[in-house]
Amino acid sequence: MSTIPSHYSERYISQRYHKALQTVQNLPSSSAFQPTKDQKLELYSLYKQVSHGNVDTPRPGIFDVVGRAKWQSPALSLAKKIKYD
Repeated sequence: MSTIPSHYSERYISQRYHKALQTVQNLPSSSAFQPTKDQKLELYSLYKQVSHGNVDTPRPGIFDVVGRAKWQSPALSLAKKIKYD
């Protein structure tokens, strides 16, 4: 994972984050780039980690497939980060 240069201000980082978030959220279905489900989950996990922090909600039930995948994604992303950093 890349590190943020020390000369970048919080404002600059926040602007870049919100610009990237807006780009991903407004990606048209007709664009040349269409992320896979795994890429979408990775983007979602990064978004949740930045905007909400660690997972603090109970794991969704077995029949909530989408909710469970979303819940597991940030948890696994954080676990991978801790394991490999």
